[in-house]
Amino acid sequence: MALLSMCCYDTIENNRSRYTAETIDSLLETVNFNKHRLFIIDNGSCSDTKELLNYFEKKFEKIFPSENLTIIESEVNQGTANGISMAWQYRKEGENCIKIDNDVTIRHEGWVDDMEECISRMPKIGIICLKRKELTQSTFNPNPIYKTELIELPHEIGQKWLFIEKVRSCFGTVQMYNSKLLDKIGYLYQMGGIYGFDDSLSDVRSELAGFINCFLIGYEITHLDEGGDEYTKEKSDYAAKMMPFFQDTVNGYRNGTIPIYYSPFEQK
Repeated sequence: MALLSMCCYDTIENNRSRYTAETIDSLLETVNFNKHRLFIIDNGSCSDTKELLNYFEKKFEKIFPSENLTIIESEVNQGTANGISMAWQYRKEGENCIKIDNDVTIRHEGWVDDMEECISRMPKIGIICLKRKELTQSTFNPNPIYKTELIELPHEIGQKWLFIEKVRSCFGTVQMYNSKLLDKIGYLYQMGGIYGFDDSLSDVRSELAGFINCFLIGYEITHLDEGGDEYTKEKSDYAAKMMPFFQDTVNGYRNGTIPIYYSPFEQK
């Protein structure tokens, strides 16, 4: 059983309610919520998304157990990492956690189960992701930062063949976190503001905790947001501003001055 978590920050200006709708439809088509749980964190979205979530809740309850869906309402945009961490407070012992963005569609039924199977066969996997088509990581990339390693997972007769692509950093559109990794690192860390490089920081924390990061091969996803608007520019400008703080944080993890375990709740 896995805990899936998704944050929404949809406004009239950024026009992202349509992405949230497509993502939710994709989840209903490909995930068995009889055994997996879904948490949606609404970070102060517009009325269109609130109506969408209300409609989805009713639709979900006609198909799956109502207790397997939780919608967390926030009046303000507290940031993606903080929102996802709110959901992860409800993680059960041994439950892997998924962070999924609200602008992606997945068409492979059973992808959650296959990600869990990968972790089961190779417990040293800390973070396993689905790979966006526009990423440059490849076994053919000559740059050591982006060069990857293809690994066939242990296989017994009758089992599905599974392959992963080991990477230094896996982009965080769809990420599953091994429950044993979360026991060691706690929650996502948001450096400041509402965008905090949480996926890249988690890659480093996973590595330092003794795990590997990877993509699950053969499961394509479609990133719906093509960018080029003011919302994308806002995030890009913020990322550039925060880059020195990101590097300082990574250095702190590596030299031991910043612990890889983090909990925003224990610090309150």
